[in-house]
Amino acid sequence: MPEGPELHLASRFVNFACKGRVFAGKIVKSDVHKSKDIIWDHTDYTISASSRGKELKLTLTALGDSPSKDKKKHAISPRSVDIMFQFGMSGKFNFCGVDEMEKHSHLNFYTKKAEGSNPEVLSFVDYRRFGKWTEKWDWAADRGPCVMFEYPAFRQNVLDNLNQAAFNKPICEVLLNQKYFNGVGNYLRAEILYRAGVPPFKCARSVLEKLSPGQEEKKVVVKSESPDILQLCNILPLEVINIGATSYGLYGTKSMNKFMDWLQCYYNPSMKNMADHNKRTIWFTGDPGPMVPKEQKTKRIKKTSKIVKRKSKQMLEAGEEMPEILQSPAKKTKTEGRMTRKKLQDTVEKETKPKSKKAKTEKNTKSKSAENVKPKNVKTKKTTKSSSSQETDAQSSSVKPSRHRKSGEIDKGVGDGLTSAGNGTKVKVKGGARRSTRTTSTESRTSSSSGDVNDSVTQLKSSKRSTRQIQKRFHSCSSGLK
Repeated sequence: MPEGPELHLASRFVNFACKGRVFAGKIVKSDVHKSKDIIWDHTDYTISASSRGKELKLTLTALGDSPSKDKKKHAISPRSVDIMFQFGMSGKFNFCGVDEMEKHSHLNFYTKKAEGSNPEVLSFVDYRRFGKWTEKWDWAADRGPCVMFEYPAFRQNVLDNLNQAAFNKPICEVLLNQKYFNGVGNYLRAEILYRAGVPPFKCARSVLEKLSPGQEEKKVVVKSESPDILQLCNILPLEVINIGATSYGLYGTKSMNKFMDWLQCYYNPSMKNMADHNKRTIWFTGDPGPMVPKEQKTKRIKKTSKIVKRKSKQMLEAGEEMPEILQSPAKKTKTEGRMTRKKLQDTVEKETKPKSKKAKTEKNTKSKSAENVKPKNVKTKKTTKSSSSQETDAQSSSVKPSRHRKSGEIDKGVGDGLTSAGNGTKVKVKGGARRSTRTTSTESRTSSSSGDVNDSVTQLKSSKRSTRQIQKRFHSCSSGLK
């Protein structure tokens, strides 16, 4: 994101590119951008630029003999207009030929056509469209003095407002407040705190109170042996300006390499990083401080970044150990027992797939073969049991109960409808009717005696029926016995 040094270098670039050139024609705005059109009636004009913190002012000045297009507005038409720019995340200025214009050029100023030369254009380029412009006459009132070129006023403004609620926050978040630190951005705050040795999540008031003068004499201390944090806010941006670190074509790629070498903390793979309360990433080393956010989120380092590549190369040349983040991970070996997605799908299909008739027949044949293998003694015992059960059944009851009985009918063998002594019968009771069902076992049904009524009560209790239903069944059984 362009910060104070970048905007100052941009103003230098505009002044260098527009020096001695006359602009003419309509100011063209792209249809995509949300900012308003700039209405300018003069045919011939010049362009100059100046910066303050994170703002850039573009001044259009009409030439002395430049008439207005609209004759009615000639008397009241202003001779100059100031346009305030904020670059957002990716704003910049570009000067090139009309045929070489970039795709995301959102505000364009065309030069006057001259004989034997092609027209050129000064464009405000913004890829993400977070930047904006407004037609104003002065700098924004909600921004404080510039940290680079208004240092005494900047320092006094900070120390006079330490009692404000804004300084209750961590120092890393207060440094981005443009009301007090106009021109400081994300990479500058990381470098300032690192070189000052201040934890990023320490209370801003406790850090800056030490710099405030006494109550008797309030003097601004500018020179000292070791610079304090406010002095670093002025020194470091000026160092960046002297390097000429910017992405504009005027300064070339050599300055970018110098700028990356100048960075000590920001985006350094050997440093720690954490998102602050505003979800902006701060780079630091050592203890972060007491005001750390509850959710301590770290940013993933991009290995393809130019800064990371250059820093890692420097670390290798110096013989330093590479951090774990930049180390190439070991190749994973394939294991036999590892569950893959395909294996999981196959197992799920096997479990959910209905079994075929062949598998059922195979199971039946296996069970029959297993029964045939059993010893003969077991068969004789079963036959004797079945014959004895048939005899007892014949002696106890001569009348077999019907499967479906009406609710009013009760036969002599009351126990037949409720319980069974053998394992071959199950009882279902529904809507006051008693019904007995037979199973496909070799053992025959046996009738129960009147004493089995108690067993029927216990079975009904275990089936979680209410006590009223149990009492009704019990009374019906007792009346049948009478």
